[in-house]
Amino acid sequence: GGTYTGDLEFGVLNGASATNSVSFVTPSTDSVTITHSDSENTIQLDGTDWVSFENFEILATGSAGFTVHITNAADHNTFKGCIIQANPSVTSTYSIPLVMSGNQTQYYASGNNGNFNKFEDNQFIGGYWSIIVYGDGTTAPTKGNQFHRNTHDRMYYYAGYLYYQDSLVFHDNKTLNYRSSTNYGFFFYFNSNFDIQRNYIKCYYYNYLYYANYYNWNNTANSTFANNTIIS
Repeated sequence: GGTYTGDLEFGVLNGASATNSVSFVTPSTDSVTITHSDSENTIQLDGTDWVSFENFEILATGSAGFTVHITNAADHNTFKGCIIQANPSVTSTYSIPLVMSGNQTQYYASGNNGNFNKFEDNQFIGGYWSIIVYGDGTTAPTKGNQFHRNTHDRMYYYAGYLYYQDSLVFHDNKTLNYRSSTNYGFFFYFNSNFDIQRNYIKCYYYNYLYYANYYNWNNTANSTFANNTIIS
């Protein structure tokens, strides 16, 4: 246990697979804290596959920086039961708990940033956005990313952007408190073959489900947007 200061960067792990994965597990979120105060991202997965973090507290305490950044086809990774917190007292657009993008300092960079990653039972805290997930565009979306039972708290202005996603699963997630009295929920832009259910999303302005199945629909199964509580 204890607190560890600095950033962690993982690259390609040779030989990693579904049957040869790497897991970091602690007994509870008050056991191990990974914290970083500079502008570099606290944890970066760059082309990393089959790595999981369970029950960690992961902090980015500086005025900018992504707490977790996933890029360069980092696939099949899992964050479960973690506290993933960007500085909850700043309003920089470059302070975000989770970013999947094509550049380690730009939240809006498209690319094949990660597929089949899972985020389960996490607390996302702080940031201008709570999460930003980018694919590579309408002709090459990232696939199979999943969000289950996560809470989003003390973000400044947006709950999240999820752009260019195919087969996104987004179940039982909940927004709590914003730091700005005027704010937005989740923006699901250019999503296809999605399954979005039982979420509780409260915000001042809007949520967006924009160009749903306009690109890349499988022409067979309907997408699902059901049983969500949306309050604005």
